[in-house]
Amino acid sequence: MTKTRWRSPGFDLLLLIVLLPLTIGTICANLAFVTNQLKWKWVNPPNYHMNVIWGALPSPAIEIAVTIRQGKIVSSTFVACEKDQTKYPASLCERFQKYNTDLLKTDYTVFGLFKEADCIAFLKDRNGWECSVQYDSRYGYPTEIIYRAPLTVLDATSIIVVKDFQIDE
Repeated sequence: MTKTRWRSPGFDLLLLIVLLPLTIGTICANLAFVTNQLKWKWVNPPNYHMNVIWGALPSPAIEIAVTIRQGKIVSSTFVACEKDQTKYPASLCERFQKYNTDLLKTDYTVFGLFKEADCIAFLKDRNGWECSVQYDSRYGYPTEIIYRAPLTVLDATSIIVVKDFQIDE
């Protein structure tokens, strides 16, 4: 004779209440990602420029001016190290640019930003992490991407913000 385990109906309801928001949240995030990626592909401008602010707390954020022509990055510079700035002395900018050359090699095209905004892929093997993305309502490109580490990991929050986006003729 087999013994059947009895579960209360309340347990099933509790399980549904706990898991449903997580599932709906994942579906909504994925739907927003796909919808906005399609919106961007529909517009698909070959030439545009924007400023990308990248930061990994607690380090200060870095603003990079990026120009894209025919879908390729043709120029990327640290805004704080432009000629007419007063924020950083030239010697500090030289060291800063040497230290952060990998940031200039990052794919800051909109398609590259969509790779960063793929929260489902990012969170796949990262228990406890959070990811949030905001999108431009007109063109669909990611305007803000935030990854937050669980409380057990120090200094592991990063943010990417797009500003001053403009399509060029």
